[in-house]
Amino acid sequence: MNAGAARVTQGLTDGRRVSRPGLSAARDEFRIGLTALGHPITLASVALLILNDHVLKRSVPSALTGKLSDFAGLFFFPYLVIALASLARLALFRFKRGEILFGKLRPYFHKVGVAPVDGVCSTDIVVVTPREDGWFGFVLGHVSSTAFVEYTNAGSTGTKMPRTSWGEMARYPVVIPSANIGEAFSAQIRSAIDRIIASIHESRTLAALRDTLLPKLISGEIRVKDAGKIAEVAS
Repeated sequence: MNAGAARVTQGLTDGRRVSRPGLSAARDEFRIGLTALGHPITLASVALLILNDHVLKRSVPSALTGKLSDFAGLFFFPYLVIALASLARLALFRFKRGEILFGKLRPYFHKVGVAPVDGVCSTDIVVVTPREDGWFGFVLGHVSSTAFVEYTNAGSTGTKMPRTSWGEMARYPVVIPSANIGEAFSAQIRSAIDRIIASIHESRTLAALRDTLLPKLISGEIRVKDAGKIAEVAS
């Protein structure tokens, strides 16, 4: 390796904050909800609800004013739910098992890890994945290093809740080894990560088995020898 091999992290990795689940559908639902909330009938129902709760119920208490707010709410509440639900979906990103997760909120906490399962995360998580799998170990080593975390922390914006960004992360310079070295190193790291993930799932299985068997053992519903047989089947 030499100085001429130095490149930015972005050249090796894809810092997409992952595909959003149902992005186009969520956008459509959000537009529909906002459009409906801005309709004159919806706005009138909101005004009626406020007027009824703060004026009519006090000045003219009756069965009508008691139910008028509920009736008015039927015109706008469903659209409000649609808009808020779709907005929550827009704030989620999907990641896959084995991808690298970097917490961009207060990066000095060094929140870096490899996803043990497929899932979704908030926008405060950057999902980093190598453009070629042969660079996985190299990318993971740099992204999880103290030097990289300190670099992102130095470039964070905000005082109480500082955040870094993929744009800042991607400017981090690294020295690139040969492809053969990168692949050999990644093979070793990937093997270790796979063992760690397998251990995580095994631990969860054992914990679930414990939570199932322990109450039954304490209550006398099953005996120790029966629990051993169940554990053998589960493992």
